Amino acid sequence: MVLYKPPMPQVTINIEAALKQVDRVLVVDNTPQQTVDQDYLKEIENLKAKYESKFFIKKNDFNLGLPVSYNFAIEYAKSNNFKFLLLLDQDSNLTDNVVKK
Repeated sequence: MVLYKPPMPQVTINIEAALKQVDRVLVVDNTPQQTVDQDYLKEIENLKAKYESKFFIKKNDFNLGLPVSYNFAIEYAKSNNFKFLLLLDQDSNLTDNVVKK
């Protein structure tokens, strides 16, 4: 899931919905460091602590855009021998069983 100045808590809800349906969630965060607020950092840290083995975050210092972020995700999936990859951005709303469907 690619993030850029994400609206919390909706993104947290979407990430947790994904974590319930897949083996691992990779978040590529393109939010510039100087614009990150403390509530956002706290939410991300809570997710990392709660789902440490299933949650990986790649932090970029500036917005590299979707293509660069998706290419990173593709390479990450290949290097971890994933069979499937679902590419999302922060506006994606995940429903229960979306992966199964």
